[in-house]
Amino acid sequence: MRAHTAELHPDLVDWPDTQPVRGALVPVVNTLRDQDRVIATLGDLAELLPGRAPESIARALREAGWLFPMRTRGVWGFSGARLAAPSVAGYLELHARMRVRPDTPACIAGKTVAMLRGWLRRPVGPAIGMPPGEATPRCLSGYATHRWEPQIGLDELHGLPMWKPETLLCYMAARPSRLCWEDVSEWLWAVCENLDVDLLLAELERRPRAVWMKTGYLADVGERPDLGSALVAAAPSGGRGPYVLGWRERQLPAPVWESPVRLSRYEIVDYLLPTWWYPKVGFEPFEPPKTWERS
Repeated sequence: MRAHTAELHPDLVDWPDTQPVRGALVPVVNTLRDQDRVIATLGDLAELLPGRAPESIARALREAGWLFPMRTRGVWGFSGARLAAPSVAGYLELHARMRVRPDTPACIAGKTVAMLRGWLRRPVGPAIGMPPGEATPRCLSGYATHRWEPQIGLDELHGLPMWKPETLLCYMAARPSRLCWEDVSEWLWAVCENLDVDLLLAELERRPRAVWMKTGYLADVGERPDLGSALVAAAPSGGRGPYVLGWRERQLPAPVWESPVRLSRYEIVDYLLPTWWYPKVGFEPFEPPKTWERS
């Protein structure tokens, strides 16, 4: 079908907050829809309509409401994307940045990893991980940022890099004050269920003994005592605990469990989990983790 006789995709007719496009712009909009694009770069537009300046295409589609501006330069969001288009909710800006600067050392991080994997049912705000010392691009400044450099590879979700569960658990042990723990009993076991011992050991390599012991303790509470034992056996020497987990939570009132929990095996004094540990949904009455019973 020639461009000047092309008709807009039936699903896009009378699309909210848009105006009709004509001529060669119609196949551009249709292709963005058919290919489930959620964003469009200048390169995409140049490819879809050769012979016309991509800036001119973007301007015309923006004026008609089919593209909307983003903080990342040279990228626009496509308003006609399907609801089921492959994308990661809340991470459109990160997707845009990675399209034009794939070398950006940013990834999905924090509790969002547990939510996107289906382990945490409550919605949490999007967060990214950045290596310490790396400047956060201005376009990504709206995300909460976790400063951590994984020592293992990253997973991928709809084209975006994301922490592996081993990285998430190590970060929880090393930076507990950077996360909210109020629902930890609902999803810690799911994180630990998906851990690989070799990846966990690799993620912990060259990290302090305290992080090893705290990670082993969290794995044990998360119903993986085998991993807890493996980390205790492999932990580097150089000082002994007790290592305090949840120092900032030590003065919170009315803990569910008598606080703190002390475990000589892990050299841990834990003020954190006893404060926030609640029974799993459907598993009442409350029973504390078996790990605490061995204290």
